Amino acid sequence: MNNISRRQLQFFVIAAEVSSFAEASQLLNVTPPALSSAIKNLEDEIGGKLFERRQRRVSLTPEGEYFLPVAKNLLREWEDSLDKLQQRMTLDRGSLTVAAMPSFASHALPPCLAAFQQQHPNINLSVRDVVMEDVIDLVERQQVDMGLTFQSDRPSNTRFTPLFDDTFIAVVAPQHPCAAQGKIDLATLLASPLITLNRESAARRWVEAYLEAGDHYVPQRIECMNLTTVGALVAAGVGVSIVPNLCRQPMISQGVVPLDLIDVDITHAVGIHLPMQHPPSAATQAMQDILCQQLKKS
Repeated sequence: MNNISRRQLQFFVIAAEVSSFAEASQLLNVTPPALSSAIKNLEDEIGGKLFERRQRRVSLTPEGEYFLPVAKNLLREWEDSLDKLQQRMTLDRGSLTVAAMPSFASHALPPCLAAFQQQHPNINLSVRDVVMEDVIDLVERQQVDMGLTFQSDRPSNTRFTPLFDDTFIAVVAPQHPCAAQGKIDLATLLASPLITLNRESAARRWVEAYLEAGDHYVPQRIECMNLTTVGALVAAGVGVSIVPNLCRQPMISQGVVPLDLIDVDITHAVGIHLPMQHPPSAATQAMQDILCQQLKKS
């Protein structure tokens, strides 16, 4: 069965549908001997007769009846595979699925997607805004075309292209004594309860590693699951937090005041994750080019 060709399958299906080698030859624009030879080779490969020949007409044998839907399915799969291949290699149509951490998806990504859509209007776009760990997992399992998040501090099966470095900042409630100063030192910030993400969060690991390395005392921690809740708790005056600068605009929209941290450097690279063993499609490469043009810092 390994030597069966797409051409043989096409000849068989057409001949079966019109019940005539002569008509099939005309439809296929081949000579009757060429058609007969292709069918004979197909029968030899399968190991049985597919047609009963009666003067000018042909009919399917029981084996031919069984093989007809199989042949049609094989041809459909062939066409589908070629269609998907063409979509990957061109920008005339197709789709692009991007996973991005929410702070990137809501602020840095939209202008880049707008530029991509303007240049390639026939590509369908899909965005999954999920936490960093899920972004990398989706890329590793090849469920998305690319991921946009921090560079992982743990082993991952992705290829990472940095775009820019993001420095962490403090966020406080409007009524905080330092809210109008634009900056705050770490000791003053930690006089209030520190609101953090869950222990699985890379952002939390980086902040805690910095605090532990400097032997900074944190009197009280309040843990929650996502940055939206962090912003809501800070805005309500429950505590303060240290978050990526990418969260600045989303936090401001929640009524939170961002402040630069004095003499504190918690900085990590943000960039593009691609599957390690999966070459990028034309759409993925085009999106990567736009991201690099608009966001990459030299």
